[in-house]
Amino acid sequence: MVGISAYRDNSGRRVPCLRTEDGVFAIAEDWPEVLARLADRAEVPATPTKRLSGDIVTCAPLPEGRMIYAIGVNYADHVQAGFEVMRDMGFRDPVAAPPRPAFFCKPPDPCLAGPGACITPPEGCMSFDMEIELCAVIGREGKALRADAALDHVAGYAIALDMSARDFQLLPGTLFGIDLFCGKVFDGACPVGPALCPAGDIADPGALALRAAVNGEVWQEGNTAGMTLSLPGIIAALSRLVTLYPGDAILTGTPAGTGFETGRSLRPEDVISARIDGLGELSVRIGASSGAKTA
Repeated sequence: MVGISAYRDNSGRRVPCLRTEDGVFAIAEDWPEVLARLADRAEVPATPTKRLSGDIVTCAPLPEGRMIYAIGVNYADHVQAGFEVMRDMGFRDPVAAPPRPAFFCKPPDPCLAGPGACITPPEGCMSFDMEIELCAVIGREGKALRADAALDHVAGYAIALDMSARDFQLLPGTLFGIDLFCGKVFDGACPVGPALCPAGDIADPGALALRAAVNGEVWQEGNTAGMTLSLPGIIAALSRLVTLYPGDAILTGTPAGTGFETGRSLRPEDVISARIDGLGELSVRIGASSGAKTA
């Protein structure tokens, strides 16, 4: 796979680079140029300046400071499996067709993690979980987009993991019932990678197989065709609320099989391996905090 990866320069900034079968190469273009080129379906930057050393540590393939948007319960099988558990906790069954998508955000820089990162649950979490998701990265600014034009604003795709502190997320018996901030927002809560695959290389983002395994045991297996709201619909709905800017990342929901649904929890030293058709494999591990940046 040829894609856009990233590494940290001497200032600590995430800088785009080119990942090919022959190695990782520095490029002359910065994020605005790279994302615009990909959104225009032009060739990936073809002017590598030098091969980066073999021990280069790549990081999340996104620019600093852009938004991470996510949509909740966007696969029917995930909704069904999750509410079989939540019903026993006193939650009411969901309506058949929610009136609008349930969006939330993850703060970009503290939450981002890159390939091979060590992800630590927030202090006190006893039920740590993950969700594999297709991540779409915006390459062209847009507001109030039509669904039939939404994909024209996408620069590329990557694999994302929506890490979740489930016991922080659920508040049964309280006024709100769910606390998405504490359940979804903590350092390293959003690994993204292994690279940004150009949108032009993915014929149909609505027909990609997803698979997530923990220590080789498959937890989740599904297909983006199982989304309740398709990617163009997600982008259109989100853009009616906020202007989308180049570098914004959009997580699109997850299929069934999470630890929450099956009674499993991630433990220290667990290794998560997530794969999506055409996007490669993103691996992270669970462990104690090192105090180092994760993205």
